[in-house]
Amino acid sequence: QLLLIAFCFGAFFEGAAGFGTPVAVTAGILIGLGFSPVQSGLLVLPQAIASIGLKTFMPAILARHARRADLTLIGQPDPEHDELDMPLLVEAAFMQSGRPALVLPSDVTLAVSPQRIVVAWDGSREAARAVNDALPFCEGADEVVVLVVDAKAHANGLGPEPGTGIAAHLARHGVRVAVTQASSGSLGIGGTIRAQVQEQRADLLVMGGYGHSRLREVILGGATKHMLEQMTTPVLISH
Repeated sequence: QLLLIAFCFGAFFEGAAGFGTPVAVTAGILIGLGFSPVQSGLLVLPQAIASIGLKTFMPAILARHARRADLTLIGQPDPEHDELDMPLLVEAAFMQSGRPALVLPSDVTLAVSPQRIVVAWDGSREAARAVNDALPFCEGADEVVVLVVDAKAHANGLGPEPGTGIAAHLARHGVRVAVTQASSGSLGIGGTIRAQVQEQRADLLVMGGYGHSRLREVILGGATKHMLEQMTTPVLISH
């Protein structure tokens, strides 16, 4: 998926990381696609990575590489694999890098050019950053739905007509956009976003990522944590 997206957007492909991936196999694929060893960095993480002491340092290493890329693709945290602290890696990809991350569910294939996109909008700096980072995807979509959950709770940041300002901004970029509002009720904000993504049949969710305080690296906000744990659709997330 990473290589397909790179080709679709004419992107420079810097490198890839995987678990137990044979170097010869991965290098062969890259060379076959036209990437030279000089063009493409290749980081292969062995299954026994914890035993060689890299587990502690991988979030910082990932964040450092991500800072010089437009986008980091990373898999959803999988509790069955403890070679790395995957939740911390995902957090580092967008909380420490200054760049967006595209988080992919383990059992879902990303559409190279998503056609229906939901933007979770609350008027915050993080949400604005995510919308701007997602523009290359939004401009190629059939429709983008700006979703506002519990508009009254965010009245100060949303204005008198919640969602219409950011919708107008997207429309100026040629994006076909609509606005919808929802009340969280018993589902909570994260559950409501997920339900709306399914109702809209979206193939990409765009949202801001939030952190409240430091413990290990960061404690993620409720909606962010919910989406990363329960996601069934690729999420482009920015901080």
